[in-house]
Amino acid sequence: MCTATAATATQVVIDPLVSLGAGSVPRSIAVGPNGEFYTANYGAGTVTGFNASGASLNNATISLGGGAAPRAIARDSFGALWIADAGTASVSRYVPGEPSASTYSLGGTRAPGAVAVDHSSTASADTVYAADSVGNSIWEVTQSGGLISPISQFATLAAGALPKGIVTDSMGNVYTANSGTSTVSKITPGGVVTDKFAEFSPGDGPDAITIDSHGILYVANYVAGTVAKVDSTKPAGANVVGTFTLAPDAHPLGITVDMHDNVYVSNSGPNTVSMIPAGSNSSPLTILTLPNNAGASGIVVSSTNTLLVTGFGNNTVTSLDLSTSITTTSLTSATVGKAFTQTITATGVDPITFASTDLPSWLTLSADGTLSGTPTADGAYSFSVTATGPTGSSISKNYTIEVAAVNTGGGTGGTGAPAGGTGAGSGNGAGTGGSGATATLAHTGTSGPTLAGFAGTAAAIMAIGLALTSFRRRLSLQRNSR
Repeated sequence: MCTATAATATQVVIDPLVSLGAGSVPRSIAVGPNGEFYTANYGAGTVTGFNASGASLNNATISLGGGAAPRAIARDSFGALWIADAGTASVSRYVPGEPSASTYSLGGTRAPGAVAVDHSSTASADTVYAADSVGNSIWEVTQSGGLISPISQFATLAAGALPKGIVTDSMGNVYTANSGTSTVSKITPGGVVTDKFAEFSPGDGPDAITIDSHGILYVANYVAGTVAKVDSTKPAGANVVGTFTLAPDAHPLGITVDMHDNVYVSNSGPNTVSMIPAGSNSSPLTILTLPNNAGASGIVVSSTNTLLVTGFGNNTVTSLDLSTSITTTSLTSATVGKAFTQTITATGVDPITFASTDLPSWLTLSADGTLSGTPTADGAYSFSVTATGPTGSSISKNYTIEVAAVNTGGGTGGTGAPAGGTGAGSGNGAGTGGSGATATLAHTGTSGPTLAGFAGTAAAIMAIGLALTSFRRRLSLQRNSR
């Protein structure tokens, strides 16, 4: 097996995927089962829906009314959206396609700024929890069998907690990130509160929280610019098991986890997205950089393995495809005894790791995805290459290299001109009254049309000469006889 790391991939980014109206201030985002997504627009007091390609959904934009300032949004098991509205001290329920939302008021001076849905109870019931940072309280709405209960106060946290983030686990426990006390509180399904379930340095300012499939909590600390790792299976006082330092002045506002348990953090300071690979204790990777005015905030991973980030500063949603894809379609041919090299390319999140378990013995795979080697025999060599990104997404592709035999020469040379033959010409002339005469003209040399023609011509001239000589002799004899 041959592996390589640190290859550079080409990112598939659409920035922006959608542009909302000026002053929309999309603060939070939720996704549906088919890649569709919805933004809670704090500035405009609206909720807007888009399909996976970024096109607006029909009848999916609604107004929450005058004074609305939606700060968080979540989707339940039945397709309804729940919105925490700090402007009107209420929680709204909106079913996409319906003309309006249902509103549940908390009453008094409240400011719900975070919302979470607990899917753990039964297949036909969900409980929605909202965190009120002004009243340091948690509120709940239960829906079961199509019936929705009135909203009610579920738990009260310590004075000054200022809960900014909320999440539930598979057992129905609720956890809050408390910005005022730099703690995480735990509330059991029965409403029992542990205020300091996890405690950080004073002033860290926890602002957002998420949980992976193993019950590990990740808390984004806005002031400290860190992500704390909390093992929810461990007791209070012994459950903070790690801290990840983000870029200077990161000011993280959003945090989420994908199906592989990778963690993603939106950093509003440098307008970047950091990634903590599942199970990693290394420094977070910067996987996406947004424009300087973006204001990175809401963050989520869709069912199509696409990372979506809202920009409250430039009123946009940006997408990053987290999938890994090999873009090299075929390999060039090779020749026995001659060095072969070709680099395989991919798209996805860096760094990409290439691996192959069935390379021919003469071929290797280098750290940057380059195949190289010198073939020793001709033929067709087939093998498979797998590319894996840090998100855990991988893809395999089959290749064949055609190796040609060595060309040993330039062909057989031409045969030279044949040797000359012997050419001969003869002429016999006889005259009456005199003795006959015979002459032969011979030559040696290269046979060919020119010389053959010359030989024929010479023979003809000789024959004419002999005839004239014979004629003169006869004339002379006739004179003498007179």
